Amino acid sequence: MNISMLSISLGIVGPLGLLILLILAGIVTHRYWGCRTGSLRWHTRNLRFKQIAAIASFFCLAMAGSYGVIQEVWAVIYLIIALKTGTWWIRIAISQRS
Repeated sequence: MNISMLSISLGIVGPLGLLILLILAGIVTHRYWGCRTGSLRWHTRNLRFKQIAAIASFFCLAMAGSYGVIQEVWAVIYLIIALKTGTWWIRIAISQRS
């Protein structure tokens, strides 16, 4: 396997995936703008944010694993992003349960 081609592919897929996830978060923010706290739209918005955060966390974990296999420093950066989004997701999930 050609490691340089894999590195170039990951260099394209990683930022593009993060950009798409940020655009999705912006769409959710725009769609549910001005909803009242506790309403059905507010709960739906929070559900969508939790879904996007979970997908982002798994995406960054996959990218960290991919970069880790080819032993590049980007693995650590994607791992930090994955841990940050994962802890945000856990905190939101626990606070909504109580």
